Parts: sequence; C-alpha cells; structure tokens
Amino acid sequence: MSEYMTPNPLSVRTSATCMEAAYLMMRRYVKHLVVVDDDGRVKGVVSVRDIAYAEALGPLYMLRRIRSASSVEELAERYHELVRVLRREARRLRPGEGREAAHLVRMASLALRGVMEKAADLAARRLGIGQSGVAYLTLGSNGRLEQFLASDRDTMLVYWGLGEGRARAFAEEVESILDKAGFPGCRQGYTARRLLYSGDALAEAIGSMAANPRDENLVMLSMMYDAANVWGREGAAEWVRRSIAESLRGSSSYILEVLPAYRPRLGLAGRLPRELDLKAHGLAPVVYAVKAFAMAEGVWKPVNTLDRLRELAAIGVVPGDLAADVAEAYELLLSFTLWIQAVHGGTRVETGELSGLERSILRSVLRTVQRFVDYARSRGMGP
Repeated sequence: MSEYMTPNPLSVRTSATCMEAAYLMMRRYVKHLVVVDDDGRVKGVVSVRDIAYAEALGPLYMLRRIRSASSVEELAERYHELVRVLRREARRLRPGEGREAAHLVRMASLALRGVMEKAADLAARRLGIGQSGVAYLTLGSNGRLEQFLASDRDTMLVYWGLGEGRARAFAEEVESILDKAGFPGCRQGYTARRLLYSGDALAEAIGSMAANPRDENLVMLSMMYDAANVWGREGAAEWVRRSIAESLRGSSSYILEVLPAYRPRLGLAGRLPRELDLKAHGLAPVVYAVKAFAMAEGVWKPVNTLDRLRELAAIGVVPGDLAADVAEAYELLLSFTLWIQAVHGGTRVETGELSGLERSILRSVLRTVQRFVDYARSRGMGP
C-alpha cells in the first residue's frame, strides 16, 4: 500500500463543516479529502460530490467553471454567475454565523482570484507571454482572502528579463479582459496598469518607501503586504512581503501609531449609530490593527487577518485571550457584512432594522474591536 498511496494526504477532522472541506479543496485544487478523528485515525473519505449533495457547492463549482472558460465572453458570463451564486450563498447565512461566514469569504476570494487567473492566462496566450518572466499579483482584500461582493480589484505586475513594453502590454491586456468581464478595478487606480515594476525596480521602490514610511508610502507598503500570487512566477508575492518586513525594521512604533487609525463607530455609552458601514467601521479597524502588528513585528508569511492574528498570539505579541475575543468578533462582523451585502448590495446597515439580539451582538463585537484598536495604539505610543 505504501508504495502506491499518497504520503501525508490532505485531511479534515470529523468535526469540520462542509464549508471548511470545500474551502480546502478550492485552496489545493483537489476533489477528495481524507477524514480523520481527533487522534488522526482515518474514518473515511469525502469527495466533491458528497459536498455538492450537502451544500450545493457554490464557489467551488464556480471556480471549476471559471478555470474552464476559453474566451473573454465565457469568462464574463461565469463571473456574473459567480456573483449571483455568492449572493445566494450569503443569503443562507444569518448574523451570528461567524465561522461559516469566514469560510465562505475565503472561498469567494479564491473564486474571484480564479477570474483574475483566467484573465491572465487568456492574455498570456494571446501575447505569447511565459510564466517564468512575470508575476501577476493580487493585493488588498483578495490577497488576504477577504473579498466578497462589494469590492473591487487591486493588482500589481512584476517582471524579470522581459522588456517594459511587453510587460506593459500584458498588464493592459489582463486589466482590459477583467474590465470587459465586469470585475471592477480599483477606483483609486491601484491596478497593474499603474503598479508595474521590474524586479529590481520594485526592490528599490520598497527600500525607498520603507526608509520614509509616511502617507502614500505607508499606504503602498500596506497594500503590498497583502500580496498573493495569481499567475506567473511562483514565490513572487512571498518575496514582496518578506522584502517589506525586512525593510521596515525599526519603524514599529510609527506603524502601530498610524495604521490602526480606523475606529469602530460607537456613540455615547457604546450606543450604535442609526447607520453603520460595517466595512469601514467594523472590519477595517481589525484588519489594519492586525496588519500594523504584523508589519511592525516582521510577520510576513500569513496574509489572512485571522491567520495573522493567530500567529501574533502564538509569538506573544497579542495576549491570547484578547486575540480569541477579536477573532470571534471579526467572524461575527463578517457574518453581518455578508448578509447585508446579499440583501442590500452594500456594506451599510440601518441598525434599526436589526433585531434586539442582533443589535446587542453588534454592539458587543464593536466594543471588542475598540479595545483591540486601543491596545494597538498604546503599543505604538510606547511607555
């Protein structure tokens, strides 16, 4: 058996949800997972078909359809189908289902990344570009696997041994395909049309920005710290993040003082406002405070906010009990945000439309977020 069996196969615990299993399949592009108990004993095998019957698959099914698209027109059709599927999946959640929401967002992000990957593949075929000379990267929320419906794309292109003209033509072609597919670009212009660097030029730019991590420089470094590979040379995103971490040594106090600038919106005595933007005044304060700690401490391997938070707790930067409270608060905020996006198409909620229990949950999680932001800022201010 050992001669033919795959060593150390991917596995999930018997306690895992269908959503968790589907996410792992999407992440590693496999159709089967070994199911094990808490002691690591094999209890069975779960397949894509099993989850399809249980959960109707949604994003995993759409990722496979996106990867099989053979034209811009097909990609556009499947992107819009994906948006409909994600909205349907989000409507099945209710505020308070934080764990399921977190996995759904990761799966949605991978499916949306699949749209970018297919656009790059179509562009490369059209222009005769090989993967070894370029790296098309995603930044921001998609890089962190935290992108859902009400969000645009942030991208960057890095090239080696390829003329600037051909690299620019490739970047333009990829972004044009995504525009035609209906996947909106960053409203501030942070796409590969603007963020286009040779490897040497990017290394120099990172060093220059890190030497003066203020204003626009810090914004750019923060975006690039979320870099993840979409298409092309493997390991490029990791190189970008590691380079930033190494270049920022000695800037921790300033980063912790400035980046956690987003604050949850609560009124006197912790009251909820009549209208609340869950992204700007709920999720963003956690994202930027966690990222500030990660950048200040040189934690560059994890990119997802919850993964970064767990690593920060593991190395003693954030107290374990506070990290656990923040992780739970963040997952609950995701569940509220997904539900509001699915129902209203945005991230703003009229708090009066929520039930008394939902308002109570939201008020509690925002207080936890406030406590975490205050903790981060106090670390930046020093003794």
